[in-house]
Amino acid sequence: MQKAAILIVEDDPVLLNILCKIVENGGYVPLPARNAVTALDALRQASPSLILEDISLPDLNGVDLVACIRRIPGYEAIPVIFLSASSERIAAARFSGESLNEYMTKPLKPAQLLIAISTMLATSTH
Repeated sequence: MQKAAILIVEDDPVLLNILCKIVENGGYVPLPARNAVTALDALRQASPSLILEDISLPDLNGVDLVACIRRIPGYEAIPVIFLSASSERIAAARFSGESLNEYMTKPLKPAQLLIAISTMLATSTH
């Protein structure tokens, strides 16, 4: 069985590395991206099953990036887990009209993150 690929969009290189290791240790293939541009490039080169994304990116906020991604044919329903150090930012994103699947605040607990990923992949229609 092929391992699910997870697009991880995080501008902090240390946290990106940690997230990639957590995802890989959970049995998934991490696709790292440090900004919106590299995330969109990764979508063209691979077919992730889920996006794990920081809500605050240097070139485009996470909500806008998801809106762009969901306009790409084949990615309209891709599940997204937003990450933020601020629960207020996440709350604002929830009410922005963008369909959020899940959100988690930093710092993350690896076991909780892997449970969220597993649950979302099991129930995804993407």
